[in-house]
Amino acid sequence: MTDSIDNRRRTLLKLSGLLGLAALSPVTLLSEHAEALWFNRKRHKVSSTRLTMGTFVAITAIHTSRDEAESAIGRAFEEIQRLAFLLSRHEPRSPISELNRIGVLHDIPAEVHEVMTGRLFLSTYRWRIRYFRQTAHGSLPGRVCGGSETG
Repeated sequence: MTDSIDNRRRTLLKLSGLLGLAALSPVTLLSEHAEALWFNRKRHKVSSTRLTMGTFVAITAIHTSRDEAESAIGRAFEEIQRLAFLLSRHEPRSPISELNRIGVLHDIPAEVHEVMTGRLFLSTYRWRIRYFRQTAHGSLPGRVCGGSETG
């Protein structure tokens, strides 16, 4: 009997939470938050939060000019959007989507090249650490293929 009541209570709480989340999500997800305050006698603190890249991104700038701070934040969000497009695998026209689709990239944007070579470096570094740990403990991998061990 107690288990049945606990299960119904949990179900009610879950549904209440989901209902509340569903009611607030359009307002929360579609709105941008921005504020501008006097930081001290000479400077403004300007903050802005936006939904981008699947998360909330907040940027704060402190400047003597409120307009300059707002402009800098706007440019920063534009750059985030530009990079998010370049590195997106979901945007059909992005270089990463092209690479996934045809297997090769021509005229690689510098930012994509930098991220991809950095990723390859990290992948190689992590493989070396794993290999070192295995050899230090006396268990060598059976075969190494594409940066991952098998065996």
